[in-house]
Amino acid sequence: MAAAEDIAPEEKVALLEPHSNHDTQSASPRRRRPHAAHAALLAVFLLGVALLALGVWGTYASSPRGPSLPRELQRTPHTHFALDGLRGQPPQTRSHAFVVSEVEGAPDGVRKPMLVVNGMYPGPTIEANQGDRVVVKVTNMLENRTTIHWHGLFQNGTNYYDGTAAITECGIPPGQTLVYNFTLGEFSGTTWWHARTSDPLYNNEQLTLAQPLC
Repeated sequence: MAAAEDIAPEEKVALLEPHSNHDTQSASPRRRRPHAAHAALLAVFLLGVALLALGVWGTYASSPRGPSLPRELQRTPHTHFALDGLRGQPPQTRSHAFVVSEVEGAPDGVRKPMLVVNGMYPGPTIEANQGDRVVVKVTNMLENRTTIHWHGLFQNGTNYYDGTAAITECGIPPGQTLVYNFTLGEFSGTTWWHARTSDPLYNNEQLTLAQPLC
């Protein structure tokens, strides 16, 4: 073999160049493979971001917005503390709408966050007769799941509306709504409704059942 110093300059250049077009073509795909891999990873990443964005948008789009929520504690009307004269009325459906939310208030003189229904403390009073059907649309605007438990009612045939969290009900997710629908049967007297959740409402609301006139 000739020594390096014996090789003419033009031959050295020839040795450094590819020997055929076949070698050039076979090397080109190998150089392009890293770029193709990067492009594929980028496409997968963008697809994941798009799916995540669609999922988040879909969650908010499907959530009921509910009414405009007050930030301050509202005064409970005096009519919520007096019976409305339902005695003697035939059995019928009594419909109510509850929005569970958090407000700022100081009912005891110390300002603090409060979990309330319809912005009020105490919350709404439900008045009904024996045999009436009670329908309450509850919208949960808290950050955690919650339920409404109808304390003292037997819920015969409607155990799934009893409102005991993690026992008869999973809880209403944030931003979602559940309609409680049950009859009172022969129950009469006064009991109350309240929240049942891992982060309960610290206020018991009144559920007043007026015995019908015989």
